Amino acid sequence: IARMLVSSQSFAGTGKASSGKVGDVGIGSEYCKAAPCVDGMCLWLQGDNLFYTRKEFEKNLEIVGAMQRAGVGILAGTDQLNAYCFPGFSLHDELGLLVEAGLSPLEALQAATLNPAGFMGREKDLGTIEKGKLADLVLLDANPLGDIGNTRRINAVVVGRQLFPKPALDEMLAKSEAWAGK
Repeated sequence: IARMLVSSQSFAGTGKASSGKVGDVGIGSEYCKAAPCVDGMCLWLQGDNLFYTRKEFEKNLEIVGAMQRAGVGILAGTDQLNAYCFPGFSLHDELGLLVEAGLSPLEALQAATLNPAGFMGREKDLGTIEKGKLADLVLLDANPLGDIGNTRRINAVVVGRQLFPKPALDEMLAKSEAWAGK
């Protein structure tokens, strides 16, 4: 399967695929958990309410790693249409799962930046930080190449040429939590 995907220049998405040449593997996120583990069995909401056991979930991690080693482009995704997923938070989890699957931290980051730009044919505008490209980015307090968990150590975010420092981000999160009745 991996050879077929490579030869057809397809990508494998780790979240729910929506269109194009993407095969969905579904490794999910702790922020996509639909039910707790009971007696070693975990239920994971994926796609259109498909449930996986923990064993199947671990097999999917193995498949993602094998596809990466075979040269299949991996795309990170946050399952935004899944009511049990929280975009942003779930992406941090997914990056960690990609590393657990065998990708390097750099390859995991590329699955969320460079690879999607290539999939969309937007490498001239997106995917890397270069002069003349769109510059939405996250500024971190620690290097994620040494520990992918450092993607959670956000100092600021730049979106649409606007800087949002950590205090502003914390305020937005607090307002969202209050609105949600947390």
